[in-house]
Formats: sequence, structure tokens, C-alpha cells
Amino acid sequence: MTGGFNGGPVPGAELFDPTTGSFSPTGIMGTARTQHTATLLSDGTVLVAGGFSFVPPGSFSSGEIFDPATDMFTPTGPMGAARFLHTATRLNNGLVLITGGQSKTSVPGVYAKSAELYK
Repeated sequence: MTGGFNGGPVPGAELFDPTTGSFSPTGIMGTARTQHTATLLSDGTVLVAGGFSFVPPGSFSSGEIFDPATDMFTPTGPMGAARFLHTATRLNNGLVLITGGQSKTSVPGVYAKSAELYK
């Protein structure tokens, strides 16, 4: 589980252990974000993409990679469009398709009408 909202965007992350049914804290994201996506990649790392913050209000085009072997988040290349409430789907070839979502928090109903691939 990554980020979220608790009076403001949360930079923390937790790992779930299905054998114990419990969560434990892990690394801290470089950017506190909510309404982003977290996608498991073929190599076992996790792509965290987009999202937004209430203070100051705005959406993100940034992404981070979480490596469970080191419990660390590392920035990755920016997306082509800032977006939140979008989808991110890992494809059979290992790429991640990021589509839709909203692009601006100041104007309700302004949607990102684009798609992009994370390589």
C-alpha cells in the first residue's frame, strides 16, 4: 500500500504479508501523493505513478520505483501528462499502459484524454 490521505497526502508505504494477514511499514516515497497508481512490474519492483496533493493543490507527472529488496523508492522518468484517478495496467510485454484520469484539481471534470507507456 502506498500513500493516501490523512489530513494531507501521505509519503509512507506498507507491505502486506499474506501469511500473517498484517501490514508493516516500509520505505518512504520521495513525493507524498494520493489517488495515484501502484503497478507490480515483471522484475518484482513497483511503479508508483501520478497522483495529486491538496497542499498546494495539483496533480503530478512524476513516478517512482519501489524496490522491495532495499525498501527504497527511486525517482523515474516523468509521465507525458500530470494525472490522478487514472489507470495503470502491466501488459504481457512488461510495459505499463497509463490512461485517462483527471489532469487538473482546480477544474472539476477536466480529464486527461491521453495514454502513455512506461518502459
